[in-house]
Amino acid sequence: MKYTCLLITGLIFLLPGCGPPTDFEEGTLLETNRTAPDEGIGEQGVHIAEDAEEFRDFWESYGYRESPPDIDFNEHTAILMHTGESSCEKEVAEIHTGGGSLTVDVAQEEGPCNDIYYPRSFVITVSQETMQEVEEVIFEEETFPLEE
Repeated sequence: MKYTCLLITGLIFLLPGCGPPTDFEEGTLLETNRTAPDEGIGEQGVHIAEDAEEFRDFWESYGYRESPPDIDFNEHTAILMHTGESSCEKEVAEIHTGGGSLTVDVAQEEGPCNDIYYPRSFVITVSQETMQEVEEVIFEEETFPLEE
C-alpha cells in the first residue's frame, strides 16, 4: 500500500510535465486543446498575433479558459491554428521553414477512431527572426498567406 501511494503521488507530479510547451526545429508548441473560435468550427484557420493585446483577443476567441501564457513579443510571434479531428487526437509533429513557408506538420493517433467531429487548436510561438522570412503558413496541407 505504501508503494502504491508513492507511485500515485509521483505520477501526479509527473503528468503535468508531459504536455506543452514542446520545442521543435522552428517553433514551440505552447498549448493544444479541443477548442476553436466560434466562427471557425468545422474548418481550418490560422491567426497571427504580433502583440499581447491581439494574442489575448485571439486566445479568448478560441475559448481557452486559463490565462494566456506570457510571450515576449519583441522576440516572438504567436500563431493560433484550428482544425478538426475524430476521437483520435491530432498533435503537432514538426514545425519547420523553407522557401518562404512555415509548415506545421500534424499527426493523428492511430485508430480505431469514432467518426465524430471535435475542434482542435494549437498555439505556437516562432522567433521574429524566423518570421521575417515567412510569407505563408502551411497547416493541415492548406496554405494561409500572411497579410502585409
